[in-house]
Amino acid sequence: MQRTLDERKKMLADEFLLEYAAKPRKWWQGSPDDSYKSTWDIYKEHNYRRVFADEIAIRNNKEDSILKLTFTSLFGLIFFIVSISNGNLVFQVIAFMVLAGFVFLGVQELLDRSSKLLINQEGLWAAKWGFAIPWTDIVFSCIRTNSSGESLSHLLRIHFYDPFEDDFKMVECNVDGLEKEPDTIACFVQQFRGDFGKHNNEQTASRPEAITEP
Repeated sequence: MQRTLDERKKMLADEFLLEYAAKPRKWWQGSPDDSYKSTWDIYKEHNYRRVFADEIAIRNNKEDSILKLTFTSLFGLIFFIVSISNGNLVFQVIAFMVLAGFVFLGVQELLDRSSKLLINQEGLWAAKWGFAIPWTDIVFSCIRTNSSGESLSHLLRIHFYDPFEDDFKMVECNVDGLEKEPDTIACFVQQFRGDFGKHNNEQTASRPEAITEP
């Protein structure tokens, strides 16, 4: 018998809950590079108060942009000073271009006040994706934490149904360096999913409960 769309969504949500659940590991195996936590689990863990807003726009964190500009410019400046002491003109030109590039990119990010994430009644939009996903099409949402680099990185992962291709897809976007912390963003997503989306397997955020900023 052919499954309905809601049945297919529920089946996939069940699969994702199992797939992303923490697996028991032997002591010699170490920790995996990636760990996952659903937005619902994050929502339950935080005692936030509801945000009463039709739309939440999340931009780059200005303080992080200033720090990044400072460190990259300092690195470029040191490189340029070393090139001057070296006395090689070609090396100096390359070092100057590196310094100018670091400063240009840093200033560009500092002045960029465009939205990186938009959360509203219609759905979820990310600048990286370039399109919005209606809440009713989202099957599963979670935060993926990657520990393979020098510092932890957090990515918002969304599994959703594409009605145009009648297929299920997945997208991600990095949620580090934004105005809101990853857990806060996860709670925003869960609140709006609970209010404006139709869930199958995952529990929904009930309206009397609240979300606020930490």
